[in-house]
Amino acid sequence: FTYTMGSLFSKSADSGITAHDRAVLDLKTQRDRLHKYTRASEQIIEKDTETIKKLIKQGHKEKALLVLKRRKYQETLLAKNQKLLDNIQEMVDSIQFAQMEVKVFKSLRQGANSLKEIQNQINLGELEDIMNDTAEGIQKQQEIDELLGTKLTEENDAEILAELQALQEEMEPKESPIELPDVPVDPLEEVQKDPEVEPTEFPVVPSHELEEGQKDERVALNA
Repeated sequence: FTYTMGSLFSKSADSGITAHDRAVLDLKTQRDRLHKYTRASEQIIEKDTETIKKLIKQGHKEKALLVLKRRKYQETLLAKNQKLLDNIQEMVDSIQFAQMEVKVFKSLRQGANSLKEIQNQINLGELEDIMNDTAEGIQKQQEIDELLGTKLTEENDAEILAELQALQEEMEPKESPIELPDVPVDPLEEVQKDPEVEPTEFPVVPSHELEEGQKDERVALNA
């Protein structure tokens, strides 16, 4: 399984399949064959082991020894076959990884070329002029805004202040005159002032002081 780098990545003119694709296909075919051989060898070894046990039970030691030698030889072939399988798998993995590296390299090269083409479309001198023109335009617009604002303040300052004062007066609540309640009149005075109403005579309140005679009687009774 010897391949050169040129043959690995060269394409067939008729089929469009790369040489490394053929190499990987051949390696996988050989790997499958070795897998079949491995399974067959394992079955042979398993049968020989059973045969050896039977011969030992039957007392045929010489025949058991011959079968044991054959099994040992089969195990040696199986070990070599396993090494071949490992080498083939490693080769397949290496080729597939190399293919991936080539694809990445092509993608990087294509990206670099695209970036270069885009950058070539930009003229640095023209870009600098555009940036300067933009800065000048912004500065000029700021100056225009400042001039318009100053002129407006100078011409309409008094008018604006008057309008602001009028708005403030409209927003302030209007105060209504406070009406004080009438002072209540004393009904007694009204009666006294009315000549048609007769004055009311109130009864005399009796005095709580006892007359001298009543006091003497109570003292005598108590004695």
